[in-house]
Parts: sequence; structure tokens; C-alpha cells
Amino acid sequence: MQLKSFTNWIPPLWRVEYKLKFALSHVGLFDKKAVYTGLKHVFDDDIFIVSYPKSGNTWVRFIIANLISDRDTVSFININNYVPDIYLYKDYLNTMKQRPRFIKTHDAGYEFYPKFIYIYRDGRDVAISYYHYLTGRGEFNGTLKEFLNSKPSWGAVGWSSHVSRAIDYAKSHSDQVLLVKYEDLLNNTVKNVKRIADFCQLNVSIENINFAINKSEFHRLKKIEKQYGSEFNHSKNTFFRSGNSGQWKEMFSEEDIQQYLSIADNTLRQLGYLD
Repeated sequence: MQLKSFTNWIPPLWRVEYKLKFALSHVGLFDKKAVYTGLKHVFDDDIFIVSYPKSGNTWVRFIIANLISDRDTVSFININNYVPDIYLYKDYLNTMKQRPRFIKTHDAGYEFYPKFIYIYRDGRDVAISYYHYLTGRGEFNGTLKEFLNSKPSWGAVGWSSHVSRAIDYAKSHSDQVLLVKYEDLLNNTVKNVKRIADFCQLNVSIENINFAINKSEFHRLKKIEKQYGSEFNHSKNTFFRSGNSGQWKEMFSEEDIQQYLSIADNTLRQLGYLD
């Protein structure tokens, strides 16, 4: 699935209506946030879970779902009951009683989200994970090098633009945005899950936080995926691979590294991934 702009994934017959409504929203005839997201309403307490693809969004979704699920087993079968995917579950979101709503998206319309958690990850690891994801879905056939050179939105260009815009937005909207570094969540999970719970104003105990973390560990998610089913329907491939950081060091050639740095050096350095 290529990273798409909002208008690209709207069914073609709706695009003219969307663009007209968005234009009219500038004069107050429609709510900009609702038009942009495609929802009937965007509430002030809505919390969007945002990231560039393959940066930890699904992991955070499972953590939040396990914090609010009253200890039910959370799997790909029911994850959208707790943290719906805006691209696939818009109708459900429009009738959802749960408040606040936690909404998964990859769209970089930061100014249209009342509050959002933004997860970012070393773009080189993102590229590895995205490559395996798309090949697993049968949407890309080729080598990693071919993948890195195939489409700008799949490589350094897409990642760098998406992440740098989020970081810049967060600097002037700190009360609206919680930045979560994937590697920090991996290495200091309790601290960062507590940050997420506090930002979402979830009244949960440390016991509940530890429960959610335990249920969201990668080896458990892989087991649950195998038992209850995967996002990959009728496929032997699994969504959850390893979740480790630093995989790019084993898979990138020196040429791949230099090419990636020629585009994303500044963003990687800004985020602390380069000395």
C-alpha cells in the first residue's frame, strides 16, 4: 500500500464533492476537520494515532487497546473495536459511542487533529519493515535496492517529509501532540506507555500499564496473530516480524546507506539517529 494523500484514497466519484466541501469549509459552511478526515464529526477529545507506515502505529494501537479493553484478548479480529483504522472503519467511527475515540491514520494532516500521538522510528528500519510488509502483501516484487529506488513515498523522501513536518508542528503545538520515539518505547516501555496513558487521560494503574505491556509484547502479538488471524488474509505471512531496531545495518549496502543519507541526513540527525 503506497502512502497516499487523503484525496487519493477517496473513491473517485467522491473527490469532486470532497474538494468542493473543503473549499466551502474556508468560509465556514463545513467543518474543516470533518471534511478532511471524512468523518461526520471530529470531536475535541478525539485522539489520532499517527505515523509514517511501519513506524510502530499498530504496536501503539495494541497497547492502547489493551489499556482500555477490560482485559479482553485483543487481536486483529477486534482491534478496530478499540482503535479503528480510519481508512477502513469510517462508518463504525461515525456511530462509535466510546469517548474519547482513538483513531489510527497515516495521513499527515496534523492541523486537523485535535490531539494526536505521533510515533516515529529510524527511517532506515522503516524502509526494511515496509519492504517486507509490501512484499508480504504481494504489492511489491523485487529486491530491497529496487524497492528503495521504486517510489519516492516508499523511501527516504516520503519518510523524511512526513516525520519532519510532524516534528516541526509539535514544536509550536506541544499541548496537542505527544511525540513517541519507537526506540524509546522499545527500550523503556513502562515510562513511555505511562506517557501515552497520561496524554490520553486514561485513569489506569501501574498494574494495568504492566498488563497492557505484557499483552503487547511482540512474541505475544505474534502468537495471537497466529491463533486468531492476521491482517494478511489467506496468507502465510505475518504482520509482526521482529520489531527490533538496527535491522538496516545488516540489510543496507554501503550504496544504499549513502543514497538514503543523501536525502534524509538532516532528518535523521535532527531525531538523534546520527551523531
